Amino acid sequence: MKPQIWILFFFVSFSAVLGVLFTPALPGMAKDFNVSGDTAELLISLFLFGYTFGQLIYGPIAKAKGRKPAIYTTSVLSIVGSLISLIAAYSLSFSLMLFGRIVAAIGSSGGLTLSFTLITDTYSSLKAKKKISLILLSFGVLPSIAIFVGGYLTEILGWESCFIAMLIYSIFVCLITCFLPETLLEKDHSHLKISKIVNTYKNKAKQGYLVLSGLLMGLSTATFYLFQAEGPFIGMDQIGLSAEEYGSWASIPPFGMAIGSLLVSFVTYKLPYNISLATSICLYFIISVIMLLAFSQGAINTLTLFIPTLLLLILIISIYTNASAHALDVSRDKAHTSAFMQMTNLLVTSLAVFTLSIIKTSSSLLLPVMYVLDGIFMFVIFIFLLKMFKTKES
Repeated sequence: MKPQIWILFFFVSFSAVLGVLFTPALPGMAKDFNVSGDTAELLISLFLFGYTFGQLIYGPIAKAKGRKPAIYTTSVLSIVGSLISLIAAYSLSFSLMLFGRIVAAIGSSGGLTLSFTLITDTYSSLKAKKKISLILLSFGVLPSIAIFVGGYLTEILGWESCFIAMLIYSIFVCLITCFLPETLLEKDHSHLKISKIVNTYKNKAKQGYLVLSGLLMGLSTATFYLFQAEGPFIGMDQIGLSAEEYGSWASIPPFGMAIGSLLVSFVTYKLPYNISLATSICLYFIISVIMLLAFSQGAINTLTLFIPTLLLLILIISIYTNASAHALDVSRDKAHTSAFMQMTNLLVTSLAVFTLSIIKTSSSLLLPVMYVLDGIFMFVIFIFLLKMFKTKES
């Protein structure tokens, strides 16, 4: 039995929704918790670290116990984490909020890895690439809705209501994922042994093409979360938008990922991965440089902030999909391969956002500079990855 794509649509972006719904509330939360904006960004960077290392849990569980037990684990932990965050919101405990965010991240992180695993379990390489691009539409639609809802809730009911919404959403995802099928054909309980887990991931780390693919995925994912971390402060503190106005504007760029998913799914998915990657990375760099030039000339407004980000998010789907699908295609152990690449992906993203939280500057140039550096690093990694795949294929 094949997994229901509509359920994976909600499951794959589970962490993304929990990670961004509250972002229009960041400036207000910083004020109420009496912390700086840089410190408030830890709510995103630490969430991403939890998201990252949560990937290590679900590969072994999915391989040893089955895909369904792994799904149940992600559901329960995400609900517990969301409940802790809600308690922290009303008790104004920043440390408890950080803890709740980490637990919610570890829980919801299973959605990404397990969605990829369920698809690659049941589809051939070409069909898997198309199905992955379809469920990645979720990253364009659901986070957009989440940001819009977050801005509205913050303005009308206060930022605490964002965490009520996240708890409700966690329960909803828990209920629908119960209907996903078990796709594991043969269980291997040895995969739960610590020594086995360590050796498995150690072997994965020795496979250079997996590391480079994960790095490329991470640099593309970082674009989305860099915007979520820095965008609210540029939009509200420098441009002067209200939380509701910012939520409305900020809900537009994530639709770029929906557009990118449609392009990959129906237009470019048959193109060779190297051509798709090269074209997307070059366009990414050009757009980020144009944004930096505009910001450096003082043209900081809704158009120069949101439109370039929209275009970049269109491109990252092509980069992410091609890097992940091609690496998974040449791997036999898809559960652990998916988990390892997602961990690498999210570790890069976490470090990028954490860098924002430790750089003590209010300069609006920081975001476009990070975009430009992102593009440069992606190009360098692509060159090495291309050489490595050519060597592997020969």
